[in-house]
Amino acid sequence: MHRGIISLALAGCLVAAAIAAAAPAPEPRGPEANLRQPIVFYVAKGAPGSCGPGCSEWIAAEGIIDPAAEPRLWELLRELGNDRKLPVYFHSPGGAMPAGFEIGRLLRARGLNAGVGWTVPATCDRKNPGDPACDALKRSGRELAAELDTRSRICASSCVYTILGGAVRDVGAGARLGIHDTSMPATIRSFDEDGHIVDRPLQMSAETARIQLQRSQSGIAAYLKQMGVSPDLLKAAHAVSAEKLHILTREEIVAFGIDRRDEVESAWSLVERPPGVSAVKLVEARDGEAGPFRKAMLSLTCRDQATVRLQYVREVGDAMESGPATLRVSAGERSFPLMRLGSAAQEGDQPRIEKLGAELPLAALGAAAFVIETNASSAESEGERPAFHLAVQAAAPALAALARHCGVDAH
Repeated sequence: MHRGIISLALAGCLVAAAIAAAAPAPEPRGPEANLRQPIVFYVAKGAPGSCGPGCSEWIAAEGIIDPAAEPRLWELLRELGNDRKLPVYFHSPGGAMPAGFEIGRLLRARGLNAGVGWTVPATCDRKNPGDPACDALKRSGRELAAELDTRSRICASSCVYTILGGAVRDVGAGARLGIHDTSMPATIRSFDEDGHIVDRPLQMSAETARIQLQRSQSGIAAYLKQMGVSPDLLKAAHAVSAEKLHILTREEIVAFGIDRRDEVESAWSLVERPPGVSAVKLVEARDGEAGPFRKAMLSLTCRDQATVRLQYVREVGDAMESGPATLRVSAGERSFPLMRLGSAAQEGDQPRIEKLGAELPLAALGAAAFVIETNASSAESEGERPAFHLAVQAAAPALAALARHCGVDAH
């Protein structure tokens, strides 16, 4: 199973056939090893701020979008009632196009937000997401304590069209939206009662296939119009071979109207890597009013029981290569200078990378936000260069966990 290239199933009768990519694909690994089964929907609960400011509960949506997916989500929403309008976070390589449209329309009708994220139940091993016991837990119908990881998660093929139904669409920094063209599959894919994949040969004349492809394209165009998304998304998908996958750039995500924000961030996540456990956040922000998007990463690592080390790694444009601005980071009422630790060129025409750092008191992990901006003392000397300002959410479960890991609770 290639990263997100999944044959789209046929739903209903042959005339209503879904269009699919037919290339064989290797088995997914890592966080995508749990994407082999029909999509499962369940309620996940985390600490305050787990799914954004003021959000601690969400609906996890994980797996292949099968033809019977929409009724399962509808039943879960019926059980929740109209008072619990939880956002739905998808981690899916795609699947049946008609079912994706149905789910998207259901999201829009219920006024639910949609996003891209991998939900990890507290009792599951994130290093073994394909564990059958974990999959059974997700399909148990129980509400599960969990963590939401929005970094580098996948929503591809029909999943991209599905999330368009969200009243608000949250495509955070690092999340991947993958698109490709449609084609007629060699087989009809379905699932039996046990969730096993069943493929049978598809017999169709060339003329019938051509008509079905045209109908599919028209259906996608009508759906995009209904969801208020640019038809250029369909043109971009049509330009990508059905055997390949194009990951949308942030510029494309904004231009197509999928997520129009000029600054997005991922949730804080704990990662284990030298020199120890770190809390990591990804950021993508536009460089100026009409400039390109630049990527950045913030990481916090324990130095000792009273101090954490902040590293801020960012892409910088040509204007920054000589005399970079002096920056500071504020956490709560305190401010700390960011020391320049070095820079390096990337391959090809990619922008340079600059690394800055600071040491913060452990109590800074309890601040509501981290603000990185130009030092007031250097702003006047910067001339015509615009002042830099970046504010990201700080108060988060991962930071509280990091504080405990350091040996002292920041609160």
